[in-house]
Amino acid sequence: MVNLAKVVMKIKPKGGTICLQLGNVAADNINARAAGTRDTLAGAKGTKKLTGQNGWKEIDGCPKAAGPSSRPRPTRRSPARSWRS
Repeated sequence: MVNLAKVVMKIKPKGGTICLQLGNVAADNINARAAGTRDTLAGAKGTKKLTGQNGWKEIDGCPKAAGPSSRPRPTRRSPARSWRS
């Protein structure tokens, strides 16, 4: 995600507001990628949240989980339907 940060910095060189969407917020590799993005945008290692460093801020409530485990699961399945007449 460091490359993502570099692209975003080219588009918005003065900074902006972002919200990272992560697949599995419990996975170490996903958190490392998010940390790389934050560190690159902030210009400093160990940035826990973007709060204005280099003009970048994270929206409250971010990062958002975007993977399948973040979606609500149905409590009951619909009966199977046949497409044949």
